Amino acid sequence: MVMHVYVVYEGVIHRDMKPSNILLNSNCDLKICDFGLARGGFPENIELTEYVVTRWYRAPEIMLNCLQAVGCILAEMIQREPLFPGNDYIHQLKLIIKFMGTPKVDEVEFVKNAKAQRFLTKLPIYKPSKFEDVFPAANEQAIDLLRQMLVFNPAKRISVLDALHHPYLEAFFDAADLVVSPPFDFGFDIPDDKLTRDALVSLLMQDIATFHPELDLTENAYLPGPSAFLPPPPPPSRSPPSSSAGNVAAATVNEA
Repeated sequence: MVMHVYVVYEGVIHRDMKPSNILLNSNCDLKICDFGLARGGFPENIELTEYVVTRWYRAPEIMLNCLQAVGCILAEMIQREPLFPGNDYIHQLKLIIKFMGTPKVDEVEFVKNAKAQRFLTKLPIYKPSKFEDVFPAANEQAIDLLRQMLVFNPAKRISVLDALHHPYLEAFFDAADLVVSPPFDFGFDIPDDKLTRDALVSLLMQDIATFHPELDLTENAYLPGPSAFLPPPPPPSRSPPSSSAGNVAAATVNEA
């Protein structure tokens, strides 16, 4: 999946890799779609939401999930059914552990959450599955690549470049397709809950001014007051006429 590798090199993590987000035409041209959950250019200490990635293709560590998801997709292509069809997050993690084997203590050090570490260490001991038994229709090269992609510890997972040069994919990889653009500034992509309303409005207006320099976006012209953030008032209700008004109308009719 060369386009997937491309976005990784662009500093973008897709965070929702799954078969339905992979577009393929009759010429076998492949594209990745749906970047609604993607993030990029973030510092190491940034905290992003963990409730991302369709569960069946989610990696144990969430953040570094892309190659894990590609491995799940490749496994699904081979066996014609999802590899980890979890019903919930806990069930999903148990399916992964049963397949990959119970991780050793040093293999869960990358997990920052102490509660999650304790949960992993208390799981029953499972031996790793034999890939040859799980994927009897796959050849040796495919099994070797899957074995290096589907690894619990992301630090021990195969790298993107090594995967591209793996014998199973090497015949389909052309280095000319791997075009890396200059880094893009994703500064506005970093969520900041401490932004005030006025600061957020100012950032939005600066962004608008970049694309529409002809507009007058001076502070007095664009900065809304508090009322701009309130819901519009309800339309005036039409009350029935008062009794006195009704009497006047009736008298007028009688005189006519």
